[in-house]
Amino acid sequence: MTVVVVIIFSIVQSIFGVGLLLFGTPTLLLLGFDFEQSLWTLLPSSVAISLYQIIEKHSLIESKKEVYLYTLPALAIGVTIVITSNDIIDIKKIVGLSLLVVGAIRLFDNFRIIFEGFIKKYAKIYLVIMGGVHGVSNMGGGMLTILMSSIHARKEVIQVNVAYTYFLFGLTQLMVLGVISDHHLFYDMLKLVIISSLVYYLTKKYIAHLINDLNYQLLITYLILIYGILVLSD
Repeated sequence: MTVVVVIIFSIVQSIFGVGLLLFGTPTLLLLGFDFEQSLWTLLPSSVAISLYQIIEKHSLIESKKEVYLYTLPALAIGVTIVITSNDIIDIKKIVGLSLLVVGAIRLFDNFRIIFEGFIKKYAKIYLVIMGGVHGVSNMGGGMLTILMSSIHARKEVIQVNVAYTYFLFGLTQLMVLGVISDHHLFYDMLKLVIISSLVYYLTKKYIAHLINDLNYQLLITYLILIYGILVLSD
């Protein structure tokens, strides 16, 4: 089942820069995985795909030192709190609520305008919140996409900068897990990375150019909202 989840959402991430964590995490939680298992299952493949994407268009990356200063430390703290909390934190509720918020912002222009206004006025606070949210839920991808859309105008620039920051997210999470986690699923991770790498290559070669971006983005928004409802009601 994990192979199917990784294949499906590797296709999504190969096209839009996010997807494996955004949809893979609630899927695995609904299937009975705990948050730590979900991280080990999804993160290596997510990092691999992000790396391929930034290699392809590395010249378009505009690295922001604020991400290193504000987002990554908050992310590391968030992961540490969740993994060491011994299931005191209700991850499903956090993931579900995060999905509903992201879905609402994507669906309703008024919410998005308010959100983008907050980003411009309180950029550092937003970066900290985004890191914390991603650390405790894996749901920072939606916030990251909104952030990059408010900074950059060109679609390909948005995508590669999302992929670059997502790569930093995943790398930070894996480093923290390597220190505090009791699980080290090396062979399973290697297998899934190979599969997701193949999916990335096939998607870019045969599928990506067939996608109608506007319709696909609307589909993604509705999927986010549906997943949020499912996880909260589980």
